[in-house]
Amino acid sequence: MTKLVKGTMFSKSGALCLFLSLLFPIGAIILSFCLVNKKNIRVINIAIAISVFAIFTTIPPYQDLYRRYLDTYLSYSDFTTYADAISGHVDILMYVIALFLKRNDIPFYIFPAVQAGVVTYLFLSSTKDVIESEYYDGDNIKLPLFISFLFINLIAGALGLRFYIAVALFTKGVTIYLFNRRLALSFILMISAAFFHFSMLLPIFAFIGSRFVRIKTSFVPVFFVIGFIFGSLILTYIIDSGILGYLGQYIKAGYIDYSGNAEIDTKGNALIVTIWRYLMLLLIYIPCYFLKQRRDQRIDFINFVGVYLIISSLTSISAYAFNRYMIAIGSFFVLLNFFLVIRFNIRRISVVALIFVFIINFVFQNIYLQR
Repeated sequence: MTKLVKGTMFSKSGALCLFLSLLFPIGAIILSFCLVNKKNIRVINIAIAISVFAIFTTIPPYQDLYRRYLDTYLSYSDFTTYADAISGHVDILMYVIALFLKRNDIPFYIFPAVQAGVVTYLFLSSTKDVIESEYYDGDNIKLPLFISFLFINLIAGALGLRFYIAVALFTKGVTIYLFNRRLALSFILMISAAFFHFSMLLPIFAFIGSRFVRIKTSFVPVFFVIGFIFGSLILTYIIDSGILGYLGQYIKAGYIDYSGNAEIDTKGNALIVTIWRYLMLLLIYIPCYFLKQRRDQRIDFINFVGVYLIISSLTSISAYAFNRYMIAIGSFFVLLNFFLVIRFNIRRISVVALIFVFIINFVFQNIYLQR
């Protein structure tokens, strides 16, 4: 065990990537994927995350960051207390962190850069949980790790400061429990996710539900369609009943639009990117459905993915919420499911085509911006 830890944390390849991560971050990322192996994967993930942090420190704030800066960092004074910062907010961690930075004279631009790095590490670490598990039959760890990196929406990780970090925390919370059975850490990660963004309560409910309900992969599309059709009726009844109290009103005001277009831009590149993301989700879900084997039904994670997709279908009442739960959260879970069933027993030309598609996806998400 000691020998393994030593090899993992102090390998020459890992040390080299860490050294380059701040000096030449893009080169460090490329080198990391070339040198990664089962022994150094943890330190390689750290090196990649630090490289992403270094890159984002050079990118000026834009889009939502202006609003976050004005509403938090700039508006806080020496007399602002943490109670003042979180007053009136359901999800409080972003405001606590912003005030901490202000009180300690740490520049605001460090916040999105650190968050981009942390998000990267959490998603890559979740992939590590999958490919190190007994359920992953493939010997190739470079390809799933590289594909996972290309699948991460780095821009979203740095912009919002709430939602995408919450997604990453929840994703890691799921994989660290279902593959490593680390309940305490999983609980901490999921609670942290909810305190970053309250919308994580629905995925947490899906996770808990998956521990009691098992659904065959063959039935998931059927239940998904049923949930999509009747979801608006069910959620409307629950919210209007007052059972959720203030939280229900918060959801109704912020997410529900009965015309079905809740803050969704259907023009120009926004529509193109949205269509592309659903095509990508369909592309990776098809193998999950058709390549499943009998033993895959016993994998708790695959059962969770099915339960999550069905519960997410109930959010069809709001296009805004549905897109978030299906694309921003659900797509990475489906990707991890994809790794488990495809086993990378595919021809070299198929590997090249697969990498090409995910590179295009990376470009769409991080260069061809949605708005």
